[in-house]
Amino acid sequence: MGGAGTGKSTLATTVAERCRRDGRLGSYLFFLRGKSDPNSVIRTIAYRLAAFDQDITERIDGILREHGEITSGTLKSQFELLLHNPLHSLSVDDSDVPVLIVLDALDECGTAQSRIPLLRILEKEFSTLPPKYRFLITSRPEEDLIVLKSLPNAHVIEVGSALDNTKKDVDSYIRFEFEKLRLSKRLNVPDDWPWESNLKRLSEAADGLFIWASTAIKFVTEAKAYRFRRLRELVENDVKLTLEDLYVTVLENAFQWDEDMKKIFTTVLALIFFSKTPLVDSDIDQILGLESETVADLISCLRSLISYERGHPIRIHHTSLYDYLITCRGRSWFVDVDAQREIISSRCFDVMEKYLCFNICDLQSSFIPNKDVPRLTERIHERISRALKYICCNWAYHLQDTGYSQELSRRLELFVYNRLLFWFEILSLTEMFDDCVGTALIYAIAWLGNKNPKLSAFLRDAQMQASTYSDPISYSTPHIYSTLLPLTMNNSILSVHYASLANPAIQADYTGSKLQACIKCIKQPYGSASTVSFSPDGTRLASGSGSTICIWEATSGKLIIGPLEGHLRDVKCVAFSPNGRLIASRSSDNTIKIWDASSGEAIKEPSLVANGEYYAGSVTFSPDGRHIAAGLANGLIILWDIESGEIDGEPFEGHTRRLTSISFSSDGLCIASGSNDNTIIVWDVESRKMKSGPFVGHKGQATSVMFSPDGRNIVSGSNDRTIRVWDAFTGNMIQGLLAGVSRTDIVNAVAYSPDGLHILAAFQSGLIVMWEASDLTKAPKFFSGSHHPSKAISFSPDGSRFASASNDIRLWDISGGMDDTELLEVQTCSIQSIAVSHSGRYIVSGSYDSLICVWEVSSGECFAGPWKEHGSITSVDFSLDEKYVVSGSNEERVSLWNITNGESSKLDGPLSIPLCVVFSPDGKYVASGSYISGIFIWDVESGKLDVGPFGGHLDMIWSIAYSPDGKRIVSVSDDGAIRIWDTENGNLISVFDDHLDTASCVTYSPSGNHIASISNDKKLRVRDAESGEISCEIHTEHKGSVCFSPDGRCIASLSDESSISMWDAFTGDLIFGPLKGHLGPVNCISFLPDGKRLASASGDGRIRIWSVDDCPKFVPWKLRIDNGWIVGKNDELLMWLPTELRDTLVTPGTVSILNRSFSTILDFSKCHDGDEWLKVCFLPPE
Repeated sequence: MGGAGTGKSTLATTVAERCRRDGRLGSYLFFLRGKSDPNSVIRTIAYRLAAFDQDITERIDGILREHGEITSGTLKSQFELLLHNPLHSLSVDDSDVPVLIVLDALDECGTAQSRIPLLRILEKEFSTLPPKYRFLITSRPEEDLIVLKSLPNAHVIEVGSALDNTKKDVDSYIRFEFEKLRLSKRLNVPDDWPWESNLKRLSEAADGLFIWASTAIKFVTEAKAYRFRRLRELVENDVKLTLEDLYVTVLENAFQWDEDMKKIFTTVLALIFFSKTPLVDSDIDQILGLESETVADLISCLRSLISYERGHPIRIHHTSLYDYLITCRGRSWFVDVDAQREIISSRCFDVMEKYLCFNICDLQSSFIPNKDVPRLTERIHERISRALKYICCNWAYHLQDTGYSQELSRRLELFVYNRLLFWFEILSLTEMFDDCVGTALIYAIAWLGNKNPKLSAFLRDAQMQASTYSDPISYSTPHIYSTLLPLTMNNSILSVHYASLANPAIQADYTGSKLQACIKCIKQPYGSASTVSFSPDGTRLASGSGSTICIWEATSGKLIIGPLEGHLRDVKCVAFSPNGRLIASRSSDNTIKIWDASSGEAIKEPSLVANGEYYAGSVTFSPDGRHIAAGLANGLIILWDIESGEIDGEPFEGHTRRLTSISFSSDGLCIASGSNDNTIIVWDVESRKMKSGPFVGHKGQATSVMFSPDGRNIVSGSNDRTIRVWDAFTGNMIQGLLAGVSRTDIVNAVAYSPDGLHILAAFQSGLIVMWEASDLTKAPKFFSGSHHPSKAISFSPDGSRFASASNDIRLWDISGGMDDTELLEVQTCSIQSIAVSHSGRYIVSGSYDSLICVWEVSSGECFAGPWKEHGSITSVDFSLDEKYVVSGSNEERVSLWNITNGESSKLDGPLSIPLCVVFSPDGKYVASGSYISGIFIWDVESGKLDVGPFGGHLDMIWSIAYSPDGKRIVSVSDDGAIRIWDTENGNLISVFDDHLDTASCVTYSPSGNHIASISNDKKLRVRDAESGEISCEIHTEHKGSVCFSPDGRCIASLSDESSISMWDAFTGDLIFGPLKGHLGPVNCISFLPDGKRLASASGDGRIRIWSVDDCPKFVPWKLRIDNGWIVGKNDELLMWLPTELRDTLVTPGTVSILNRSFSTILDFSKCHDGDEWLKVCFLPPE
């Protein structure tokens, strides 16, 4: 360990080279400022060890096969899987020679903050490796690295220019190298030249700095001629040369400094300094537009300053060269940081303009994924150079390093309007789309600011589309043109501009009102999401699921890091620090943890609170990032100092019950808090005293609070279903409204948009509502996509998007949303039952969320309702005259609803849960089959129980049906038996018990001569209604609903959970099917009276009308529910649908979707060979 230039790297490389010769160098890592990532150190060591030892290769290969992708894992898990486990699995022999692993210039690896997780591994884990593996670490004595000196198994050597032994080492080094030069005849020294005294002068000039000595030696050695002249110049200088003087000497002798040389040198060195990853010479040639070998020739003359080997990444020997070149203003070799960064950005656009083109890798078919394209790796190597790939991944980072200029804005505009989709291609082909596209576009938008609103809007739309369509683009490059463009042609600036590139063989049309605003749905493999938070730059999301934390790329939804384990119970809150480097989390295990956001390592755990108090509510960072605020179950608020992890000062005391939510004002001077005591309080942070409040008004606990961006107002939500806006200074309520959509719809979270113009609220029903902050009485926008509670929300920093946490994480565009609350209510939840009216004009539906609605078949609009029942709806039916609807619910209710006015009446009688309800054919009676108590029949006019209960079934009754003449009822039960009853007296007439399992559905044929039933044994049986003799048996793939066609010749049933087939009722032959389109289980099917159409209701919340008159026997394409791909008969990729469109798709055989105001209609009739997407010509608008 020692200061700059004291020879640490010289020692490390010398030792490493000796071990390499002896076959004992396992890994050598040299770190370079700005080019080294602490998170990749473990993986790089493992890679080098695998290259060193075949046995290690086999062990690591086996672990990777078992565990799959591990780059998103924490450093600790990577250490265990890639180093600890494989190295310990090797046989150990006491005679094994040590293997050296070198970490050179560790202080240059990342920042003090970003290398915290790596240091924890070095401190606590490396000593657990087998003893044959030894580590040599060099570093400057940085504050965070000094801790390594105290490790019990560490042997520390300190080097410094002021130490006598160091000066002696430098002197020996100089003498050794120059003697070697002279003896090898590569340095010819005159006999009369005072050799010893001049070497001493060199040693004195070096003054203990190895970097000085090393540079001087290389300066002399690299000269092909006149080496003695260079040595004499160093020695005979009248003034003692400092390191900077030495750099001057080297540079002056390297070139003739004309204007061309100045330009080439400064641009090349600038790119070496500012590149985001180390580059090789040929890459720099291409990026800067230089002739081939220009960089090689240049760097060859600078070997004393720069480490160079043809075809390998270039690095400078010492960071002092960078420090010198960017400060030596007035010198020919001065590197002007701002100017050179702008040149690099401009060159990025030059290269992309030159090389980006349509179908750069000559892909032929849009039907196959990238992984199946023949010779794709070779094509990429031939057509996408390393330099082009580097630029496509990093141009936005370079732009971000540059100040705004009109010229760069113009270059950006040209790129966006002419080459953007071709850039998408490069990222897709090189598997970098998910990692790069979102960050690049977000950074470009931020760089523009408000300077070019039109271009910013285009980029923001591109970022939205890239987010929605990242899955298909990453999987199959042609679907930039075969999915993204066709599907967004009517609502995307990007797609309108690039319309001529859309696959001409695919037609996408839409009917009805506009879509909602879901940009992305991120499935949660580790449980429902309980909390979510955007990073300050908008590129990442942190979420809590169960006891784990995940970090996601906020555009593509790709998991970057996680799941992070450490909490023992559910994570309740996550928050990014203002600089984005840390994440704080609170769990119901009574712990708060601080995580490194770049590596996922848990780096701190604030001290536990005394007196056994529990943490409660949210945790949040102060705006300056120095503190974390958290609430306690006793109502106190605590501030922690992040640096020390200790409580800072006295608690905030005033609430009388559990804390639920905390928010800092934007200036950090105040805290707002909400509590189970139903109040909100504003606190002064410095004094810890109450500044205003308690604010009284909520009738239930204040579940969420947040300051407005200007600090003047506070918004709060409560489980009393209200949203309130308060004056932060006076505590007066400014606005308030009853916001929930049901009697149980509490407010789980509220948030202000970053510009303060909108207020967002998340509800227990899953609904998310957005108001104008200036007037909550104005009609809000509604966002709905989940049937599960929306537990948390977070705005992106630019306010264009927000994220919600439920059973999944969804990203939303705030410019979308819906206005019609009634339509929204009826289209969200699983539909459990439907019934077709006798005229066929209407369909009534009952859903899991207690809603009953009557739909007009011809228009698809809600004709009556929605009506709210108590409990989930189990069954519905129409009366003969279509004036009434009967419903059953799981709160033991059978109710009659007047279609005209929506009035309802509960039928009297002893009840358990009615699983099925049905009107008699004449409409005068209602029958129900129940969970426990049997079958009941009511008189509709009086509402009184007429007959029942019918006893006989041994278990719950799943289905009943009237005979066409109304004299009999047939029923099926969990006991597997089919029973026929007399409706007048309830007497049992017949029992058929040939089903071997639970019978789930039964129905009479229109003639009354036959009964069809289906059971869990997946057998659909048609039998004589009198004798019970089975006339037809059909083997299906699923139980569930069954119905006869009006003419009695056909039977419809479920093919599997989500599809429908139709059979010949006499022969059992398949007529057509399966009909696919529902995304969830089909719960109920029913023919319309014309016999040409069939209605189905599903757990996806949709009612579909199918044509059975002209339904194709062969379905040319289908939607894969699991991943959204529409595939052809041979599984060729036709198109991919985002989550929001899947339940709107009019699939083959579908006539309409009743309870969806928006439908998607696709035409693939012109898709034959997969090469149709190539038949385009892009001519950008003037």
